Amino acid sequence: MKTRILTSLLLMFCLGNSIFAQEGKLNSDKLREQIRSVETIRVDGKSAVVQNAHKRVLLALYEDLRAALESDLQDLRSIREAAGVDRGQVSRDLDAQISATQKEQEQVVARIQGLSSGSGTDNTAGNGVSENDTNGSSRSERTTRSSTRSGNLSSTRNNGSSEPVNGNASRTDTFANNGVSGAINATTTTATPQAAGANPSTSINASLNQAIQAKIEQRDAGKQTETPSTSSNSTSLVDTSSAGDLVNVGLNLAGLTGATKDNSTDSNSVSVTTSAYALYAGFLGADPLNPGFYNRNAAWRRLSFTLGYDDEKDTVTNVSTQAKIFGVKYLIINKRDPTSARNDKYFRIISNDLQTRTTAFGNLFEKVIYHVSTIKAFRDKILIPQFRAYLQVKRQEAAQSVVASDPERLARIDDLLLRVNSGAVFLLDQNGVQPAGPLAEVRSAARTATWKKEEADFWEQIGRDYFGTDYRNKLKTAVGNSVVDEIDAFVEKQLNDANVFQRLQESSVAREAIENIRKAPQFSLYVLTKQRQAGVDEYTGEAIFDYGLANRVNLTLNGNFLYKNSPFVGGDTRAGKFSGQFRFQVTPEKLVGRNPLFFFVSGNGEALSGRKPIFQAQAKLSVPLLNGLDLPFSLTYANRNVQNKKDFVKFQFAFAIDTARILQALTGK
Repeated sequence: MKTRILTSLLLMFCLGNSIFAQEGKLNSDKLREQIRSVETIRVDGKSAVVQNAHKRVLLALYEDLRAALESDLQDLRSIREAAGVDRGQVSRDLDAQISATQKEQEQVVARIQGLSSGSGTDNTAGNGVSENDTNGSSRSERTTRSSTRSGNLSSTRNNGSSEPVNGNASRTDTFANNGVSGAINATTTTATPQAAGANPSTSINASLNQAIQAKIEQRDAGKQTETPSTSSNSTSLVDTSSAGDLVNVGLNLAGLTGATKDNSTDSNSVSVTTSAYALYAGFLGADPLNPGFYNRNAAWRRLSFTLGYDDEKDTVTNVSTQAKIFGVKYLIINKRDPTSARNDKYFRIISNDLQTRTTAFGNLFEKVIYHVSTIKAFRDKILIPQFRAYLQVKRQEAAQSVVASDPERLARIDDLLLRVNSGAVFLLDQNGVQPAGPLAEVRSAARTATWKKEEADFWEQIGRDYFGTDYRNKLKTAVGNSVVDEIDAFVEKQLNDANVFQRLQESSVAREAIENIRKAPQFSLYVLTKQRQAGVDEYTGEAIFDYGLANRVNLTLNGNFLYKNSPFVGGDTRAGKFSGQFRFQVTPEKLVGRNPLFFFVSGNGEALSGRKPIFQAQAKLSVPLLNGLDLPFSLTYANRNVQNKKDFVKFQFAFAIDTARILQALTGK
């Protein structure tokens, strides 16, 4: 009977508080009085229903107090701003009040977190009463659920008492946040999420997939790096459907690269192609090779721009002139994207093969979670402010009562409060995890054996809030994409350091899956113009289709409409051109290092109004010199040149530069 009455009173109190909140602006003074009144109600030894009702009422009141304090802060800041210049003692009093209100708000936030997670200290603590989570399960139930942490770790935790830590101890905490929960493995000292052997969490799989997808797409050697086929000195008769990720440069240098289409040997051709993605990444100041950013902005890579020039000789004056080339290409269909549904089965083969061929995943989840604590955005916006508020609450508790089993508690918390202001907390060892002994390096005054009890306990609380199975989305919601991108970059570095991609290309199954991805069709449109200071300007509209006939054999088709705008009345001409190319990949697919060796057989036919058709046939070998630098050699036969002269054979070579690949080589990505 008493239990029912007490529960009813608490619920009525909560209802009254709700009505009060709806009547007008929350008043922090009245809310403090209400909280004090509720906290005087003793629920020691009462039923779980009563204790949960008591906790819900307190949580609602603290939430209202947090909102009221935020409103007070806004008002105080407005008053301070309106006061303008320094008003002496008045300004100092306002600043002190703002600071005090901020500290109180931090304490309230810590209290809310404690109540939400079930780890907060209220008047039921210390009385032998099992403290319940908001989902109704007791702390004892949570701490007895078990799963085994991978790895063999043994350390001594220095938290005022000596506690042996066995890396094989069993314990699972369920991290719950907004109704989403996920089991994680941890030692008895912390609740650090941990992968079990080759079974990393779905979130880690997401980061692994980001890295693999980006690597496959970035390593596509079919992206055009040579000068466009419309260039008179190009080593290619055919344009491909996709352009490079960042900036590509094609160089055909006079005296080195042989004769042009008009049989001259002293002409240069240069083209520079950049993607809209490169411009977008530069505008944002983002790392264009970051896997998460790269995959998230695939649409920007469909659009590319080409600028270049051809050195030409005027057929009348024999004077060298420079024709400028401008072009825009848009990739309409890209079935070679590793994320497309068509490639799901192949990508699963690659992903599974990667995980089974390396031991790098045993502790990767643990290292990733600890790495999050070093990311500036997460540390500045979440970890440090919340830990400071947590310590302030714990200090008040320690000052009010000294626990005989932990007499150094107050001194330890004061030390942490000093260190938290300099950021010298949650330091990691040389392996990027919680230190199990003295740190190899001393940062500030933070030499310590391992994390203090409060650090470990708070890390467990942070884990419940942010590091569940869906932690990527939680972090993105809380801090933004930058944290997730840093996680993806960290995972990619771990894969590179472990030579995972080198091992992957040793797998015939994975190589065949990548080659199947490379066979998918692509289709794009390419619009180019060649502008001359005097003479005929050229305009070209081109449709480009790529398709893999077999593994390591690709067919490219070009269909062109050409319009030549003459300065003379009636001198305009129109033409159609059709081109085709077979590309044979001589050496196997690679995910690191230089491109494979390619051999090409191609030809085209051009029918220009008022002139005889021109036919060309070409054989070409593209030799990879470095990662990002290829040397194409071409041997071309034409039935005649543009001046309607006799047939000829020309030999050329050029330089094709892919800056994205060079950047990968320089940065080790």
